[in-house]
Amino acid sequence: MPEREIGAISKARLETLADGVFAIVLTLLVLALLDPALARVTTPAQLDLALLALWPKVVSYVISFVVVGIFWVAHHTQFHFIRHTNRRHIWINILFLLWVSFLPFSAALLGEHPRFRTAVVLYAANMMAAGGSLALNWWYATHRRRLVEPTLDQRVIDRIYQRLSFGPIAYSAALAVAFVRPIVSFFLYVATAAAYVAIQLTTSGPGDSAAGPALDSVRTSSRTARHRLQGANNPTPGQESPPGRKLAAIGHPGCTPGPEGYVSLWEA
Repeated sequence: MPEREIGAISKARLETLADGVFAIVLTLLVLALLDPALARVTTPAQLDLALLALWPKVVSYVISFVVVGIFWVAHHTQFHFIRHTNRRHIWINILFLLWVSFLPFSAALLGEHPRFRTAVVLYAANMMAAGGSLALNWWYATHRRRLVEPTLDQRVIDRIYQRLSFGPIAYSAALAVAFVRPIVSFFLYVATAAAYVAIQLTTSGPGDSAAGPALDSVRTSSRTARHRLQGANNPTPGQESPPGRKLAAIGHPGCTPGPEGYVSLWEA
């Protein structure tokens, strides 16, 4: 048995856990907007002023909601190519979810004190830790094709690395600025989230339907393999399959995984 299949665990429960954590985090973010001052207003003018005073919290909520969405998309894209998991990989994902679940606190702190260095630095550190653990997740899965198909195109792997590097670089720059002008870093966070969304919407990625030549070549080889498989296991009338030989499905990214989250090519 190949090394990568030893101790293989279905990835389904890990994906379910991640989706649940993301859903809770996205919901908790809005709680930071529940300011006690809103309950004390007695006139329309006071309500207007109270809502206007919430603008840093609203901005922090919006950019944090977008960033959590970006993390979810990136995590989902990785698991499109990851075929199974193991204990180390599970704990790397738990580390990633730890930093994601910390975001409601750091986002609330940023919205409450956008001009305080500590709040701005903590937010950047939280983002960098989450982004770094997500990159670690991809490295562990793809190093020596540990948890992905051996045939996965290197260009697909590199493309995902390129996208993962954008956030840590941007937040590192914002972190450096925070020690001089914290409020400038606050607006850099806004620009970073907006830029990343623009990149996502205007370019294709490894998980998109128009992912470029790298993924197209993988899908083409996958379709070719399936056609050969169908021809081998379903010979035309008058033909017989070679005795004592059976061909299983190839687990390319376009194929449906088996019960354990992956399939492999074998002959018996």
